[in-house]
Amino acid sequence: MKKKTNKNFYLRLESLSSEVTGSCNYCELHLPNKKVIKFLVDCGTFLDKDSYELNKTFSFDASEIDFAIATHHHIDHVGRFAMLYNQGYTGKIYTSAYTAEYMKKTAISNFYRQSKEFGNSLWSENDAITLIQNIVTLKNNVKLEINENIDIIFFKNAHCQGAIMCMLTCKYMNEENINVLCTGDYKDKTIVRNSWISEEYKKLPVTIVTEATYGIESKPKENFDRLVIKSVNERKSILISAIGESIFEITLARIKELKKMGKIELDMPIYVDINRKLEIDTKTLMAMPSNVTFIKKVQEKANAIYDNRRKIILVTERGGLEYFLSFMLANEGNMILFTNHIHSKSKLFKVLNSDKGEYVVFNDRKVKKMAKVCSTEEFGCHAYVQEIEEKLVDFFENVNGILFGHGDKYAKREVASHFSEKKSIQCFVLKRNRAFRISNMGIKYE
Repeated sequence: MKKKTNKNFYLRLESLSSEVTGSCNYCELHLPNKKVIKFLVDCGTFLDKDSYELNKTFSFDASEIDFAIATHHHIDHVGRFAMLYNQGYTGKIYTSAYTAEYMKKTAISNFYRQSKEFGNSLWSENDAITLIQNIVTLKNNVKLEINENIDIIFFKNAHCQGAIMCMLTCKYMNEENINVLCTGDYKDKTIVRNSWISEEYKKLPVTIVTEATYGIESKPKENFDRLVIKSVNERKSILISAIGESIFEITLARIKELKKMGKIELDMPIYVDINRKLEIDTKTLMAMPSNVTFIKKVQEKANAIYDNRRKIILVTERGGLEYFLSFMLANEGNMILFTNHIHSKSKLFKVLNSDKGEYVVFNDRKVKKMAKVCSTEEFGCHAYVQEIEEKLVDFFENVNGILFGHGDKYAKREVASHFSEKKSIQCFVLKRNRAFRISNMGIKYE
């Protein structure tokens, strides 16, 4: 017998993020018996200059939140969970083992960082300790009943190490279940990771909440190849920022492919400045291009700088980037390539946008900008529209609708229009303080 569809049974989802940072989906499950279950998917820090003041408040009562989920460890997704406890939250945060360990390791240092940034603390050291004590680790593909009305299950997400997609199953007596897949930031695969969703969910009606970072036209991979090949042909040395493990992995994969295609000489030296947080496992080593040297100590970095051969230096953390910039920016025989998003409040923004011959300061050194400085747009760790289509939308046989977040308003509109026209699926754009009702009758504005 077909289950009922009740208009009083729905999930209300409201995005509290800016266009890209401060990721936080505030959710309320409304039940026919008038009960409301409130929860969060992510609770991140706003990093963009125009939204920075939003870090100081929540638009909801934290004491009323029943539980929370963290999709991955990046600060724009987990940076304000400690503040949640400061504001009265007493529940658990469910996440993967890697994200849990990362959040626990950085909770205290994040307290001191935010105290310095804001001048007065938005949360206390005790709140950071409470955060550590309330993180709960879940294995992938193991269902957890949060309460009688909500089950959650995590699936593997290649966006970064430890990233998950969360399938929410909302239940009420004889009503048809409401299934919502929250991907967080999404990537289908990298050289060492693959996303995965259980076939058990393939035939179920599902609403997808995902990202639209790259829009339709953005082509960071093509930009990367073009800029690197051009610089190699101009016989320049190249400094590449690849901050974040997914960006690092995909950047390495592109360099290896360009060497394989003969666009970069096989014997061109590649120096990789690794940081203590970066884990180089067997899969990553096997994916390395030829002639790679890992550098970590100051003397090793100096050797890389003073190697007179044309070379590529790949840096994986911001301190290393600033160190090498302070030397390489002054030489017009170099090219600096940013593959990460550069925030307008960052001093790297000035490096990217200042004119040749202007001075910038790094590591207490005043450096005259002579090198060519370029950006690919954010590279690698987010999904292109084809990946979202083939690996998410086409995987499910009954997509109820799609909500697109994590991207500027133009990118989100492009992707929503693409799927609406091509797949005849209800598609909507998430924006701050706009709420939607998700039910088995479809999606509609609150």
